Amino acid sequence: MRGNERAIETTIVSPSQVNRDRGFADREVFYRRGVLPPPDRADFLKVVVRYRTTEGGEDIGEITTAYAVSVIEPGERVLWSAQP
Repeated sequence: MRGNERAIETTIVSPSQVNRDRGFADREVFYRRGVLPPPDRADFLKVVVRYRTTEGGEDIGEITTAYAVSVIEPGERVLWSAQP
């Protein structure tokens, strides 16, 4: 994803959908279609963020990975969607 930092930021700030990762309770998955350059323009950008709570009680998120996918991962629980 080197060179696509802006697309990753856009996906986290303005996602199409946010899901709970199906394998890790401490991770959320952000999806947005159309932010990657060709040939991946029609795909979703999938950004996985792992959250942890600091000793002071602050929740901190860290991007663990980002990559293009053609469909939203089945089995993930939807937390938020831009679709009505």
